[in-house]
Amino acid sequence: MDAREPERSGRPGRWVAGLAVSRGTSETDYDLEGEKGRIETDLTAVWPYGRWTFANGLELRGMMGAGWGAARHAADDGTREKSRLRMWAGSVGLRHPLPPVAGIELAAQGDASFARMQTAKGGEAVDGLRADAWRLRAGLEASRRFALEDGASLTPFLAAAARRDGGDGVTGTGLELAGGLRYAFPGVAVELRGRWLAAHTEKDTRERGASVTVRLDPEARGRGLSLSLSPRWGAPADAGGAGALWREELPRPGADVREAGAFDLRVGYGFALFGDRFTGTPNAGLGLSDGGARDYRIGWRLTSAVEGDPGFQVDLDATRREAGQQRGPRSPEHAVTLRSTIRW
Repeated sequence: MDAREPERSGRPGRWVAGLAVSRGTSETDYDLEGEKGRIETDLTAVWPYGRWTFANGLELRGMMGAGWGAARHAADDGTREKSRLRMWAGSVGLRHPLPPVAGIELAAQGDASFARMQTAKGGEAVDGLRADAWRLRAGLEASRRFALEDGASLTPFLAAAARRDGGDGVTGTGLELAGGLRYAFPGVAVELRGRWLAAHTEKDTRERGASVTVRLDPEARGRGLSLSLSPRWGAPADAGGAGALWREELPRPGADVREAGAFDLRVGYGFALFGDRFTGTPNAGLGLSDGGARDYRIGWRLTSAVEGDPGFQVDLDATRREAGQQRGPRSPEHAVTLRSTIRW
């Protein structure tokens, strides 16, 4: 199951609010000093989120999450246990533009994120478990846009941020560096992005990643073909405070994720609905990662197509995740997500 910060919208609207509802299952096998078993979870979660842009350019974004479900433990000796599962998460971020210098746009930004999962109290091994993770970040970003012919543009960008990690995963202080290049042409966008954890007080903790994203955008009302293609290497190159926390696994001390790779493809086609007032977009996606893991996704998006209306957006997605062979035989995981966004 995956939950991330809301994507920035390319449509007008200083205020964005939305609600996402997700339902997912997962399985994890373990082998601890010869004791083997499996932990299965199912979780339903609700994620209200919002983004507010003020007249002075200050942008505030936030997300909260709450989930409930069950955790089941099956040991190799035949023991079966079950406990209630609860999840809480939250993230808040700020971004404020600074006066430009020599044509270079500057901005200060920061975010704080927290996530917790725990099982109910009881006398079984699966009871009384809790995992926390939190992160604070603050930094600066710089970018310079160069106009090209025929409406194209080229924008290099750099960012640096100090971060503080805590909880049951990685703990300590670190410095992140990121940078890349964006190319935009009417209907086409290409982005190259890289991120590197340059230093961290937690011994042997290393993160670095890179990604290339090619996107074919439909016309203004969302009609026509849309395509997104993105190979990735290493840690998520666009990991924010919340994105890093809400992965399936907590960051581990001494983790080195430099060699992981993945590939994402998503395609859709928008057409008119309900007297040309709305655009419906059926879409499908495929994700591949090292070790043979695969994600299959199908979905439907409904958006307002009224000119000048910031409108709303509703997304319904179903995902099937098949684990790679290096993680052993496991049943596929499934998730259903419903997300609604309102802009004004």
